[in-house]
Amino acid sequence: MQRHVRPPVGPEAAEAHAELEATRERLRAVVEQYETSQEEMRAANEELQSVNEELRSTLEELETGKEELQSMNEELQTVNQENRHKVEELSQLTGDLQNLMSATEIATLFLDRELRILRVTPRTRELFNIRASDRGRPFTELRHRLGYDRLEQDALRVLERLTPIEHEIQSEAGDWYLTRINPYRSSADQIQGVVITFVEITKLKNAEIATRNSEENFRALVAASAQMVWTTDADGNVIEDSPSWRAFTGQSFEQFRGCGWADVVHPDDREATIKSWRNSISTQAPFEAEFRVRHARGGWRWTHARAVPLRDDAGKLRGWVGMNADVTERKVTEIAQQEAEAALRESSRRKDEFLAMLGHELRNPLAPLVNAMAIFERRLPPDPELRRIRDISERQIMHLGRLVDELLDVARINSGRLELKTRRVDLRDIINAAVTNRDSAIKARGHELTLLLSPRAVEVEGDEVRLVQVVSNLLDNAAKYTPEHGRIRITLRQEDHTAVLSVADNGVGLAPEALISVFDVFARVDPSGGNPVSGLGLGLTLVRRLVELHGGAVEAHSEGLGKGAEFVVRLPLAASADAPGAVSDNGVSESGPIAPRRILLVDDNRDALYSLKLLLEMEGHTVFKALDGKSALETAAREAPEVVVLDIGLPDMSGYDLARTLRGLAATSKAVLIAATGFGQQQDRARSAEAGIDYHLVKPVDLAALQGILQRMPSSHEG
Repeated sequence: MQRHVRPPVGPEAAEAHAELEATRERLRAVVEQYETSQEEMRAANEELQSVNEELRSTLEELETGKEELQSMNEELQTVNQENRHKVEELSQLTGDLQNLMSATEIATLFLDRELRILRVTPRTRELFNIRASDRGRPFTELRHRLGYDRLEQDALRVLERLTPIEHEIQSEAGDWYLTRINPYRSSADQIQGVVITFVEITKLKNAEIATRNSEENFRALVAASAQMVWTTDADGNVIEDSPSWRAFTGQSFEQFRGCGWADVVHPDDREATIKSWRNSISTQAPFEAEFRVRHARGGWRWTHARAVPLRDDAGKLRGWVGMNADVTERKVTEIAQQEAEAALRESSRRKDEFLAMLGHELRNPLAPLVNAMAIFERRLPPDPELRRIRDISERQIMHLGRLVDELLDVARINSGRLELKTRRVDLRDIINAAVTNRDSAIKARGHELTLLLSPRAVEVEGDEVRLVQVVSNLLDNAAKYTPEHGRIRITLRQEDHTAVLSVADNGVGLAPEALISVFDVFARVDPSGGNPVSGLGLGLTLVRRLVELHGGAVEAHSEGLGKGAEFVVRLPLAASADAPGAVSDNGVSESGPIAPRRILLVDDNRDALYSLKLLLEMEGHTVFKALDGKSALETAAREAPEVVVLDIGLPDMSGYDLARTLRGLAATSKAVLIAATGFGQQQDRARSAEAGIDYHLVKPVDLAALQGILQRMPSSHEG
């Protein structure tokens, strides 16, 4: 290491060195002073930090105090709001109380412990001379209009004993009040006086008095009544005496109390009566029955008993009150009437049976006559006189047949057994069919017939056969009651939703009094100065009944005798449809050849059997005949007929039994079975269907209908 050689020191250098040393000392002092200041500043900073921490803590305490103040403020606001609501509620309650006090119909006095007036309701002024300025005035100084002298004493007694007091009192004006005196308790349950209320009960009191009087009157009525009046408890047991029951039955109270009353009920009626009574008790429904009771003087008397439940104000059953009325005379009359009605029904049944048998017996001889007329039509020589005689005979036979039909139809309608087979039909076709049916009768008298029919279809829902019968009967009536060479006009039109059919003539006319009676059963109009008109007087009756069954009406019009008559039928139109209805052909199909058939005829009427056999053979059929069921079965088994036309009334078996047996034979199991009989009622047709008969024709058989059946059969009949 190289060593420095200190240069020689001069005076200036020494001075400079001395200054340098002085400067160094000053610097050292400054450094020490600085360090001391630094220490002081460090201490001051620490103090500042401590103060800052204290300030921060103080700020936090202030923030906490602020939050607490805000919370307290919010609580104060909530309390203030609640107080405001309570004040409002209190004001509302005060207002409600004031309104209640003003509006209440109950007179009320609020008194303090010294019986000074605190508050009153308006109604109180009607009973006491109270003014608004009387508040605080002693109650005893007021005059009242009540018949209640002990009011003050009772008020003091309530204050003393704290027990409510209640009385019914009457005012000087005659009104009744229910007076209640109760302790006046504060909200702290301290007795501050009394509350006196006066509830008007005048109506209730009057009703109570009326009820009491009514009960007294009722008891007097029961004692004096000729009827048997009685009462029971809720279980139906007699617990109170009934003088009227004792007088009527001769039972003592001990005998009929409880359920002892049943001992005098007729043995045949007792069980049903007790059962009905017990049922009413269990269901609490009114009891009503008729039964016989043994009378005190002997014998049985019919009584009508009725009892109703008695209930309390809550609706709970508390007993029964009842009465038995002697209805022996009425009951005897009813029984006699029932027996008479039963006898009448039996007579009606026998009449129906007689009419059915009459129809059968009348139709049987008509059948060969009709067949004979058909044979004459085919075999008579072209002699006009013979043809005229045949036509006359045919018209009379057909007229006789119509009379039988009308008689039976009236019987069916009266007994409610006539059933309509309705469908949509055009009345124009109905009129044309009726005109065809009655054309010969109209032409025979030389009448001029005019048809004025609607160009459009006039459709109704109806039974085609019966509607044709209606128009035919009206035409018959017009033809009979119009002198020869008269005029008959048929018109058909629509009016709103109604079809209007009119048959008018220029005949003998009708008297005003006959316009309604002309539709009665057996009603007839005999032309003045003329010969009586034939007929039973049933045609127009049938017209009215049949029209009414279709929901329509018929009426007669005439300007008087000798001025003609008009019969107008009104029927409801059928609902509109796209296609008009068509009228059936009554079993007659389009004209055409009928294939020959093997036919077995079964009838015990030899004339009818012979004539129908001859007719069918003339049509090309092979016909076999039998007079009874046994020979019919033998012939059927041997000949295997395709068609069997059989009578119902055979000598050895019924036609129904024969049909069932034929269905069981291999030869005739698929044959067409046709009943040709004089029995034509609905039940007869139903029995035919049940026996397996395919068609039911009424004698005299319409040959066209029979031909229609044969024509519809396939060429090779297989069932």
